[in-house]
Amino acid sequence: MNAPSTPEIEVDEIPARVNAALDRLRAEQRRACQLLADGPKCQRLSALYEQEARLWTLLVQHTAEPVYCRAAIEAECAARVRAREYANLGRYWSTYPDRAASGGAS
Repeated sequence: MNAPSTPEIEVDEIPARVNAALDRLRAEQRRACQLLADGPKCQRLSALYEQEARLWTLLVQHTAEPVYCRAAIEAECAARVRAREYANLGRYWSTYPDRAASGGAS
């Protein structure tokens, strides 16, 4: 007779799965920085940081230790801020492509 997996086992696997997903996400962020430019780069990075924020949210839901939960919440907030920043930069690139190309984004 096969015993079904218990919720405790499944919950214990979630942090490991989130960690593996974060590793893949970091690699994709590095690739986007190397391969893309301008507006498409900003849009892709915004999407990737939003995905990172969702992974941190998932980890918060499955973390019992208060200190780890707080760290995950802070990482989630930082990822959302970066997602917004890249989204704003992407809009700037699409609105002012001539200024952005000349470095006028400062």
